[in-house]
Amino acid sequence: MIKKILIIIATLYLAACSTTEPKPVKPAKPETTKLYSQKEYLKLTYCLGISDAVRHIAYMKLSNVPKAKAKERYQNRKNSRLLLATVDAVYASEFKNAWKRATSFYSACSVKLAKVSADRVWYGKFCLQQTHIGDVAYYSKRKGIPKSDVYQKFSKLKGRLPTKIIDRVYSLDGKRSTIKLDIWRNCMQKVVE
Repeated sequence: MIKKILIIIATLYLAACSTTEPKPVKPAKPETTKLYSQKEYLKLTYCLGISDAVRHIAYMKLSNVPKAKAKERYQNRKNSRLLLATVDAVYASEFKNAWKRATSFYSACSVKLAKVSADRVWYGKFCLQQTHIGDVAYYSKRKGIPKSDVYQKFSKLKGRLPTKIIDRVYSLDGKRSTIKLDIWRNCMQKVVE
């Protein structure tokens, strides 16, 4: 099973590196349209987790952290074989933006692993972006950075959603993974059957 997952990860990573993302075709309002089945949602949640690791590993690569040091971070974790293969794949690829790299990976994973058609990936990516904002807010809160500084970081994004996410994260106590899954579930519940 692990070998199969590692092969899928490597395939997805290579596919995500070599393709451009399709232009999303937005269906009716998400509040009234169920875009994903429960089975797809579970697989998309798996893609979310791997994409999160891709983003953190990509930040390490862009920060010139040696690959061996990145591997040390993941070697004793649950699913370490998968995470170490992800480190290898990220360090072997070329990119300039960790956030975009993770989003591109999520898109490829959504299509290849979750079997979601490319025209339905857009809403999951929207929810993924919310978890990224939540992640930045979580680490900022842990470091004692004022909310106003985090608001500034996301000020170029339109609307109040980033502010709402930041406020929510700053108001919660809990594990990073729990808070991020809460953000994901709140976003996705509107579109899952």
